[in-house]
Formats: sequence, structure tokens, C-alpha cells
Amino acid sequence: MRVTCKEDDAVEPDIIKISHLSKSFGDVKAVNDLALILCLCRMYKMGWYMSAADVLWIMGDEILIVLFGSTLSGIIGLPLTTQGQLSAVGTIVSAGYGFLCGAYMPISNFGTGLQKVLSYLPSTYGTSLLKNHMLRGIIEEMEKQNLPEEMIAAVRDTLDCNPQFRRHVVSVEQMIMVMVGSIVLLGVLYLWLTSLRENREIISAFLRFYESTGYNSSDKTAFIRWIGVTSPETIEPQK
Repeated sequence: MRVTCKEDDAVEPDIIKISHLSKSFGDVKAVNDLALILCLCRMYKMGWYMSAADVLWIMGDEILIVLFGSTLSGIIGLPLTTQGQLSAVGTIVSAGYGFLCGAYMPISNFGTGLQKVLSYLPSTYGTSLLKNHMLRGIIEEMEKQNLPEEMIAAVRDTLDCNPQFRRHVVSVEQMIMVMVGSIVLLGVLYLWLTSLRENREIISAFLRFYESTGYNSSDKTAFIRWIGVTSPETIEPQK
């Protein structure tokens, strides 16, 4: 970590913070790309009902979901210190969150009360986006076969293609807005938390240096004021 005492020098560029998310996004995206290719190959063998636009939409949905998951995992992993902790917590969170957002089983199978709670989770709409774009061609083919509208509507509802928020059906465009807004908010929160942690680490490093070389209270107060913290008594040097 590069630290200087000049006010004109940056403590650490923001690109370092973003690089952690970029690496996480790249790793997860590569795995999901492979899974998507295998899924599409299987669908092609069983029966293909999607257009090129559907495939492009699915790829966009994947990017949104991976961005959301990478940013969320980055925030959850901030307090953790070892790779083992990151892997354990990441596995537990991803498995539990995937189950709740309908990735493993339709939310329609849950009780009414739990469905209302899950409607507040952004990734619920990310999963619904995937289902809408993957099933669009199949639903269209069912309509061409003149199947009863009630049956088609029941299929869409059962597979979470028509998620509801406070008894209002959420459209595809609204789902995209929810996902994009959630990613932006989580990204801002991640950058703020990393900046806060880095400032505390910098303060602790300087205080340890001052304690080892000798310093007076005015120097300590001036440095804390320079770093942007107004409560010196809340900063405890690491031993």
C-alpha cells in the first residue's frame, strides 16, 4: 500500500478497488459462460424455440446477474481475512440466496408470505428475466398451437415469469431497471466501504509509526484531521 504525507498525493487509486470486483466478475463470468453454452447445446438437442435476439438477451441477463452477485460477494467478503473464509461464506451465501431467488426451484412453490418477502430481493427479478427470455419461444409456440390461455398463464405463473410486487405484475423492463439500480447501489456501497477500511488501515499504520518513533498529540490530531476523521479516540492502533 502506497502512503504519503503530501496532501496532493493520492493514498490509493480507485482502480485498485475496482480491480478486485473485475477479477471476481471475470472468474464467475467464465464459469457461467461455459454453463450457458452447455445449456444452449442441450436445449438445441431437445428442441430449439429461441431466436438470436433471445440468446443475446440471455447473455445480457447473465451479465446483470453476475455483476450483482460479484458486487454483493465483494461487500460480504470485506471483513474476511483468509481465502478459506471467503470460499466458505461465498458458498453458503450463494447457495442460500440462489434458493431464495428462485434459481433452484420456482418461488411460486413457496407460501404467500414468503413470496411477498422474496419480492423485495433484486435477484428474484434477475432470475425471472432469464426465465422470460428462455421461455419466450416456447410460450409463443404454445399460443400457435391454440392451447387454452388459462393453461399458458398458469405455466408462466408457475415458472415465475410474472413476478408480482405488491400485487402488481413486474414487467421485463422494470426487472432490468431493478437489476441495474441494485448493481449501481451495491457498487457505490462497496467503494465507500473499501475507502473507509483503507483509511482506517492508513491511520493505524501512521499511528504505529508515530508510537515507535515518538510523536506528540498535535501531530496525531493534525494527521487525523488530514485523513478526514474527526474522532481520534475511536482509532485504536493495531498491535
